[in-house]
Amino acid sequence: MEYAGEAELRRTLKDHVSSMVRLMEGRMQGIERCRRVGGLGLLIAHVMMLAWDTHAGIPTSVQYSAGIDVNRDGRGDGERLWGLIERTFIR
Repeated sequence: MEYAGEAELRRTLKDHVSSMVRLMEGRMQGIERCRRVGGLGLLIAHVMMLAWDTHAGIPTSVQYSAGIDVNRDGRGDGERLWGLIERTFIR
């Protein structure tokens, strides 16, 4: 993955990983066993990859995590859990 600066990197990762989480959620909700369960909690995608910072001209590695509350009972447990653990992923 190539990027030119931190702002572009964050924007690109947010877009792609968030899309991946939504796709995973849709697939998971399509599984009969998952549909029967009222609360599934928190779904997290964590990506690690090699990258090239074209602005600095150096190789790097990047990590990004995105989570979504997939608890259909409306309690928001997954959202609260993500709020607690998100700090461990973001510096």
